[in-house]
Amino acid sequence: MHRGEVVLVECSFTRGGFPSELVFHVTTRGSDHLAGVSPRGYCRDQDKKPLESQLLRSESVAGYVVGLLLGDGETPATSRVNLPDNDIYELPNSSLVRNGELAHVSLQP
Repeated sequence: MHRGEVVLVECSFTRGGFPSELVFHVTTRGSDHLAGVSPRGYCRDQDKKPLESQLLRSESVAGYVVGLLLGDGETPATSRVNLPDNDIYELPNSSLVRNGELAHVSLQP
């Protein structure tokens, strides 16, 4: 595991309070669901391209949110990831996309 590596985290998105943000919904270990707010610059569609569509109030779309890998989680097969809302989440490794091609993704909005 490479601490500080940029990863994509599987999630779904709903409309945020402002046009420049979206709410991401991630599944943690034990199938718990957590949500946070992200600037659009960290939101990707299922093809890993910037998510540009405007969502309707009740609409939800699948995609990825950009995160920063911090290290192994406390339980097996999990990792700690810092997401754009600046919280640290313990997420299943199966929900992370690790790929050297992501190195060009900016960590600043």
